[in-house]
Amino acid sequence: MFDNQVATVCMPGKFAALCRKLTKDQRDIVEKIGLGKLLNIPSMPIQRMLVESLVEKFNAADRTFTIQGHVVSISPWDVYCILGLVDKGEKIEISRKQADRKWFSVYKQKGDTAITFKYLEERIPREADADHFARMFVLYAIGTILAPSSKGYVASNYLELVVNVSRIKNLNWARFTLVHLLDNLVEFKKNRRTGLAGNLALFQVFFFCLY
Repeated sequence: MFDNQVATVCMPGKFAALCRKLTKDQRDIVEKIGLGKLLNIPSMPIQRMLVESLVEKFNAADRTFTIQGHVVSISPWDVYCILGLVDKGEKIEISRKQADRKWFSVYKQKGDTAITFKYLEERIPREADADHFARMFVLYAIGTILAPSSKGYVASNYLELVVNVSRIKNLNWARFTLVHLLDNLVEFKKNRRTGLAGNLALFQVFFFCLY
């Protein structure tokens, strides 16, 4: 096992709590942009000891797991079965260039230097504009479930994915969240970090289904 306790980074509880506050019209918008199945994510705890055990079984070289002598892998089909995200659409690639300052200023609170979860949680339930709501919902989903990091905010370079709201439903969110998780598992195993990012809700449920 690890010398230090693994700090897990994924917040299905926060995400589920936000979803419960959405109006019917807002939920319809989420359906329209192709992410309606995320509304069904339960408020599950991330079980740190289970995650530690599973990470020990991860083979970074080929991104598989050895479970009781069997080699298994998480596939985009598994992502669909668990999260309802279909493995189709445009590959999501994140630019390293600085985010558009205009859009950045729209979705951060005045005085803040980042798009914080706290501000999004306050604003999303009361947002009346459909496009603004859709953009903020996706940013929050990225930061808490699909590609969470150890920060208390959403990286501004994800803004490019949501500026064109009609494009959101055409992006391959299934492969995006899976690749992000596996990339972080590889990085974690190589560098023995104490913080593990990625969609640990997906990770955890996948292994529940194996047993």
